[in-house]
Amino acid sequence: MRTLLRALVFVVFSTPALATDGVMEINQACVATGCFPGDAPGYPVEITSSGSYLLTSNLSTGTDSDGLYVGTARVIIDFNGFSLVGAAIGSGTGNGITGTGVDGAFAGFMVVKNGVIRGFRALGIAVGGARGVRIEDMTLEGNAGGGAEVGDEAMIERNGFSSNGGIAFDGLVTGAGSLLRHNVVARSGRDGISAGEGSTLVSNSAYLNGRDGIHASVASTVSDSTAYQNGDDGIVAGSGSTVSGNTASANGGDGIETGIGSTVQRNTVRNNGRYGLYLSAQCAYRENTINGNSLGTVTGVCCAAPLNLGSNACNGSTTCP
Repeated sequence: MRTLLRALVFVVFSTPALATDGVMEINQACVATGCFPGDAPGYPVEITSSGSYLLTSNLSTGTDSDGLYVGTARVIIDFNGFSLVGAAIGSGTGNGITGTGVDGAFAGFMVVKNGVIRGFRALGIAVGGARGVRIEDMTLEGNAGGGAEVGDEAMIERNGFSSNGGIAFDGLVTGAGSLLRHNVVARSGRDGISAGEGSTLVSNSAYLNGRDGIHASVASTVSDSTAYQNGDDGIVAGSGSTVSGNTASANGGDGIETGIGSTVQRNTVRNNGRYGLYLSAQCAYRENTINGNSLGTVTGVCCAAPLNLGSNACNGSTTCP
């Protein structure tokens, strides 16, 4: 009988925590012994197999350590409403989620959703080399090295980023060809959002960030977004971009600034610290409402006059530069 009991105990305590349908559980209780095969005891929790993972409690590292370490592609991490909390105070290198390879490159096509990452001394999510990462319905708050940094082809939707980046880092950084939609990014140390070339940014809000509210690289689209009270420019887009249907108000620098050959249309630009529109050569603008900006309504970089396609209102007049 004793032998049978020992065998049963061994099975119970050596079997990985499984939720329904083969989903692996992560909780504070299992961290001490390892939550599943490949995960050594303690933090970080090491995910070495593709598949689905579910938090079933809050997690707190309590030390300058990474929270979750992803060593393979195609991992889904559902926070299930729970939080991952770092050491918060002091300087250090602990990230909420990171991965193997250069800048976490092996964590490609990872999905992170439905929870909170807070108080890490480095980044909330640090996988700047990983392609195809998705972040959905997350709150990233008070991470000293920035909220999230992901690679090309990312999809970042319905997230809140607040007070990330200390005084020196951006709130959200994505690589090329990314989609950012319905995110709120506030009080970042530097830029609120920094998106790589060929990205699409729709219905985002950038508020009280230390530098630019939204900064998109070349050939990007920025639409239906709001940049308010950021320390420098409201919205910056690189050459060949389209900036459409946005509101840029009360920013410390220009309301909207673009690179060569961009289109700027149907924006409301008001009470910014420099120009309303600061446009490079071969840019065109139309149907914008521009007023109350400290240095003027519209100007061109290096004296290159942008093309006025009409239907603009500048300080209450249809006469615009």
